[in-house]
Amino acid sequence: MIDKGSMSICPLMLIRVAGLPLTWLDQLSDRWPDKIGHADSRKSTLMDAFNDALEALPVSPLRLEIYNARKAFFQRGKVPGPDLRSQLAGQPDVPALLQLLQMLEAAEQEQVARNFEQGYETAMQREWHTLQKAASETSLLRALLFASHDLLDRLPAFASKHPRDFDKKDRRVGLALLRYLTRAVTKTSPLSRFTTISVQAIEEVNTSADMLDLEKIQVTPNVALLPAIYEVLLREQAFTRHLPLRLNPCITASGQSRWLYFDGDQESFQQLEQHPVAERVIDMMLGHQRSMPFSVLLGKLVEQVDAGAQQLELFLQELIDLGLLEWELPEKGLSPAWCGNLYQHLGFLQDQPEAIVRTAELLQWLRVVARTIPHQSLEEARRAQDETFQKLQHFFGENRSVMPPVSVEQVFFEDVEAHAESQIPANVIENYVKDLAACWQERANGVYSTMHARIFSFALRTIEDGETYDFLDFCERFISENPSETSPLPSTSKPAKIGALLQPFMDENGTYRAVVNGLFPGGGKLFARWWHLFPESQRGKLKNWNESVAFPWQGWSNANFQPPTPAGVLEVPDGRTDSGGKHFLLGHLRLLRRGDDVALVDGITGKMVELTDLALEASSLRPPVMQVLWCLGVPYCSLQVLVHAQMDWDTRGDGWRSRRRIEFGTLVLMRAAWEIEREIFATIALAKREADRFRSCRQILTHLGVPRRFFAWPPGEKPQYFDQDSPLLMLLFGKLLRQDRWPLLLTEMLPVPGHALVKKGEPRAAEFVLEFAL
Repeated sequence: MIDKGSMSICPLMLIRVAGLPLTWLDQLSDRWPDKIGHADSRKSTLMDAFNDALEALPVSPLRLEIYNARKAFFQRGKVPGPDLRSQLAGQPDVPALLQLLQMLEAAEQEQVARNFEQGYETAMQREWHTLQKAASETSLLRALLFASHDLLDRLPAFASKHPRDFDKKDRRVGLALLRYLTRAVTKTSPLSRFTTISVQAIEEVNTSADMLDLEKIQVTPNVALLPAIYEVLLREQAFTRHLPLRLNPCITASGQSRWLYFDGDQESFQQLEQHPVAERVIDMMLGHQRSMPFSVLLGKLVEQVDAGAQQLELFLQELIDLGLLEWELPEKGLSPAWCGNLYQHLGFLQDQPEAIVRTAELLQWLRVVARTIPHQSLEEARRAQDETFQKLQHFFGENRSVMPPVSVEQVFFEDVEAHAESQIPANVIENYVKDLAACWQERANGVYSTMHARIFSFALRTIEDGETYDFLDFCERFISENPSETSPLPSTSKPAKIGALLQPFMDENGTYRAVVNGLFPGGGKLFARWWHLFPESQRGKLKNWNESVAFPWQGWSNANFQPPTPAGVLEVPDGRTDSGGKHFLLGHLRLLRRGDDVALVDGITGKMVELTDLALEASSLRPPVMQVLWCLGVPYCSLQVLVHAQMDWDTRGDGWRSRRRIEFGTLVLMRAAWEIEREIFATIALAKREADRFRSCRQILTHLGVPRRFFAWPPGEKPQYFDQDSPLLMLLFGKLLRQDRWPLLLTEMLPVPGHALVKKGEPRAAEFVLEFAL
């Protein structure tokens, strides 16, 4: 921890580095002046016409205008403009000069258009050739192994054709490649080799002299396969016989008959009518610290209940199906080692029926392929992925199960750690954090997401000041009533730790600046996902940074990988955590209102319960009660809190509006943006030629004030990079317009390529993950 008085900074930063250098963007652009020269074979004739007009006219202002025009043409080749032509229109003595100027204007316009179209075609051909060169870029091809096999298969034919021979299919392939290429150059969200990660100590600046050209690559099977594999295993007594069962964490005492249950798809509250055997099961579990192996529980029931073993076994299975009892699965799927861990567990089982053997063989296959893919050629890796996909289909079919909706590209995920050269001194990083902390101190109060606002408003209407309220009762009422009111709201609380995504750059004046891409509740969230790639020395610096209880519910996704944390566990139905420390039960959780604030407390100890979400899964994708838990337990921390008061749009005309850049100190909190409706681009459809559409589109964007480099996206999509000086990228922009999804959102590109401060050989787009505590 770096102590800075009232503020402390996490000693490590994660740098997310684009997979390809920014120089690719320069290869995809050309310079486009408004006019591209002109050639005129009538220039000598024009000089004669000037001389004839001067002889024919008496001394007058018009004669002086013609004299000056002749001089400018003779010395600089400047042809007179429309002002002189309008004066000549009423003079019968100089028809030859007027006629010649009109002919020159028409010829010049025709020549400019012809030259522009020729320049456009030349630039387009050159950019197609650049794309063909990208089709053999090794890191891009390796990334496509985990993104698009279809595109990977089509690239050889695309690269071997001359662009003038392209048909529609070739152009579609090229534009698909263009999207992936610009993603690998401009985006900083880690995904395979499209974006790599590097972890560094803030006070240790990495220079090119320190760097080794080494990468740490780890390929991991998709953990989304794990629940389907468990579905096969849980049918086998050899697997379940000694597997522990736990009591649903909503049940905290004898006599309780209501609990929350999530079946992997739907969440619901369950109510059990009076049932002596079920009550006996609850009492047994409560008397054995809430957990007992299936076979032991069944044996005790056989001893105490007047029923056959088979009947009682079916009854226990019914309680499992209802969620009153839950399996304690041997592998929770929160680390890249999930496949190996489950394989080892199966190896220790005494009985090895065919289904267990087949599952172990599949797990071993997945492990071996994951280890070997990084060392294989592109063709070998592709074949390994295809063969694995076929084995998975066969396995689930053979075991009468449904294979999860996983594509061949997503059977495995690739993580890449590669050192990057940061040219940013430690004191600059600290200044960024100081500015961010100062901005947070000046934040607006009562700014929340809509979901937060609904929950807090409902809580303040439901709970009296100073009172506590059962969490599950609150959730059931909130979900049932589904309130829409969002006021009054409490002040935005201060998180214990704040995380930030920054894109540092050096502006035109040589000043260090940074764009704030986002804020999130701190505690190691973005470090957790790539923990397995960090050296042990770096892990040690992070272990004590998170002191909160980890959020307990995660979906089955590699994005939710996270290390164990010692702060404790909140047990929830279907929850999965690898944490140690004290265990809290969801059934004991209560809401405490103090003034206009509402917090979670443990009903047994009375202690506040604050949660840290280490997963990358969006909270909106979680079941309803888990969303409420997230909103109440995880401190609200969002960039919207800092920019809320300055987010107003400026309506500039019919069909479009803009928003200025928002800045604070060295920080850019929000890039300049534009929101554009369909009618603004209506004239583009009237142009018949590609070059004319290109020119028309550039003129419209320039009129709106959109810079040369920008990102654009329709509602619900991710931003794409565009460059007004690139015919190919503007062709792609035209396809975006033809999707007819409005309004279209645009933002300036910032930083631009010349501002980059991180290198891996050449300058790269990069994003820094920092955390600090106030």
